[in-house]
Amino acid sequence: MVYKVAVVDDESNVVEQICEWLAEYGKSEGREFVVDKFSGTTQFMNGDPGDYNIIFMDINLPHEENGMKVARRLRENKSKAVIIFCTNYPQYAINGYEVGALNYMIKPINKHSFENTMKRAMRVLSETCANKMIIKTVEGRGS
Repeated sequence: MVYKVAVVDDESNVVEQICEWLAEYGKSEGREFVVDKFSGTTQFMNGDPGDYNIIFMDINLPHEENGMKVARRLRENKSKAVIIFCTNYPQYAINGYEVGALNYMIKPINKHSFENTMKRAMRVLSETCANKMIIKTVEGRGS
């Protein structure tokens, strides 16, 4: 399975670090990740936000909608994506539970914490995929 990942953060060094660690994690664990990078929540929401398996989301993005609000909108739209907040603001951590976030990593992100979070994310996604069933309809499409 190929996992679609969105990284939504205005700090390019954070985005590049996450992408680098995803590539390393994928190689070591035999997983494939396709990563899309977004510098803000507007750009992310103008695409197809429901298309992602994992979303790394900053919370405070200048001149953009707050990442926590975007996560609420995703959940209202029934998104099952694994949401991982990456931010400089620990005071928002408790709010992560409201949107079912998998983790809340404080910047600068620690590689060990990242790897543990990815292991948890893979377990959650494996359980989610194991519970899906594809049924062919008369039209031949799965649902």
